[in-house]
Amino acid sequence: QEVGLFFGPTGALGLFFGIVAGGWLGDRLSRRSLSRPLIICVANNLAIIPLYLIVLWVQSLEVALVVTFIAMATSTMSAPIIQAAVQNVAEPQARATAVGVFNVVVGILGQGLLPLSVGIMSDALMPRFGQESLHWALTIATVYMAISGLLFARALKLTAQRIG
Repeated sequence: QEVGLFFGPTGALGLFFGIVAGGWLGDRLSRRSLSRPLIICVANNLAIIPLYLIVLWVQSLEVALVVTFIAMATSTMSAPIIQAAVQNVAEPQARATAVGVFNVVVGILGQGLLPLSVGIMSDALMPRFGQESLHWALTIATVYMAISGLLFARALKLTAQRIG
């Protein structure tokens, strides 16, 4: 209850700020090229790795709260950019389907398989780390962010080739 009282509002404010800032920044970058906003997706996925590691390992509540705000804002800046990119690369008659399929895939991965994999890792690490197993599983899971950054780098390249 105490953790939620501190981190809930901090995370929510970070999420709100990140989405608004991401939309604004994506609009600005797209004036030069429709693929250019994807640079934010690459950079953010790599930038949030050290941020989440700090949140997981820092001993100071104050530092953890500040870095949580920054990490949440950084991680959600990509959301409006991704939605726009999906629509930009899809043919006009397939845009709604493309966004729908994208959201289903993100839901399956982000809300299903990735949390499940963290739980499986935590259970597997339990004999060695005890109650710290979830801490270690979340630390290991930052690898997913690196993979995501690499996938966005590929998407940036392909999008630039397709739409400029």
